Amino acid sequence: MSFSLTIIIIFIIGSSWWIYRLQQKFSHVILHLILLLSTPWIIVLGLSRPSLHSLPASQPRLARIAANANFFSSSEFLFFSGDRRPGYGIIGHGVFLPSFLPLIAFGLLTAAKHKGDQKFIRAWLNTMGFSPGMNARQNELRQSGNNRTEDTTGVSPWLFIFLVRWLIGGLIISIITSNHPTLPEALWFVPSLSLLGTFGLYSFIDLIKKSHQPVVRSASFVALTWLVYEAARLYYILLSWQPFTLSS
Repeated sequence: MSFSLTIIIIFIIGSSWWIYRLQQKFSHVILHLILLLSTPWIIVLGLSRPSLHSLPASQPRLARIAANANFFSSSEFLFFSGDRRPGYGIIGHGVFLPSFLPLIAFGLLTAAKHKGDQKFIRAWLNTMGFSPGMNARQNELRQSGNNRTEDTTGVSPWLFIFLVRWLIGGLIISIITSNHPTLPEALWFVPSLSLLGTFGLYSFIDLIKKSHQPVVRSASFVALTWLVYEAARLYYILLSWQPFTLSS
């Protein structure tokens, strides 16, 4: 088994278990898996199984950092072109589908409006199942209907803060340490965007359920239709062409 495939398996299993621990709903885990299976960077690492070795440096350090910052933060890399090397990307696609943009944006907006009201270490231990006292307290809050996070996505505010910190920290590591801006070097921060997209979708669905505004419902239908269309188009390309052998 290749190292890239191992990373994908660990991420899929770990993130799915984590989401179930947080929300206790298999439907949310299934939704998360569907999104992951429609994510180009997951498909590339799982099917193409490229080498994750770094390329040798070819620029001075400051020039590399500038190039990395420009590339990793660009919409071109994230949503349109990705890693252009054969075997490292899907022709005509970035590391995410463009229809993931509103999902990720929704996740970031949810993170921005929350304030972490728990200590990060305690919250992390609670999620991992090592703090039964906090688990009992959260169960009491859920039963009494006083858990304010259940009113939106069912996800604790601190989780969004953690994902944003992971995104920022991983992006900084990728920018500083990468010899070239490539998909393997972006793996420090790209998984956090996938999780933000998942939780953004939960917020999105919650808004659809609660909103009675025709404009919101129409925009939601268009966004979801866009996502389904792009996912179908992606799999058409995978089944009809040889996308990993072509440069995007």
